[in-house]
Amino acid sequence: VSFSADYGETWTPARESNLPLSIAKPYCGVLSTGRRYLIGNSVNETNASRKYLTLALSRPGEEQLSTLYLVRDVQQSPSPAGDARMNHICYPHAIEYKGFLYVVHSAGHGHNINNIDLAIVPLRELER
Repeated sequence: VSFSADYGETWTPARESNLPLSIAKPYCGVLSTGRRYLIGNSVNETNASRKYLTLALSRPGEEQLSTLYLVRDVQQSPSPAGDARMNHICYPHAIEYKGFLYVVHSAGHGHNINNIDLAIVPLRELER
């Protein structure tokens, strides 16, 4: 874990964390509700590190992430061509707009054969 207070210009020294992540570029930010979020592959499973796309949230105004939601699962999200071989969901990016969190991510089935997918998360659903 490393922190930046100047939008990525400088970073604190990295330190160990207990949140499992793959190397598939997690994405983070702060919602208009004051909740911090991290989208990535936060489920630690042998040989399936990119199988689940998750959204971790803090409580409003807090820094520590306290809740984890499943955004996408490769078994629930067949590729657009109906190819059952899809085996990874990764490289997320997100933007909040009018009460929704729009999460775009790569979804594919091997060796850079990827599609782009969009998950739309209603923020009101995260308040439950």
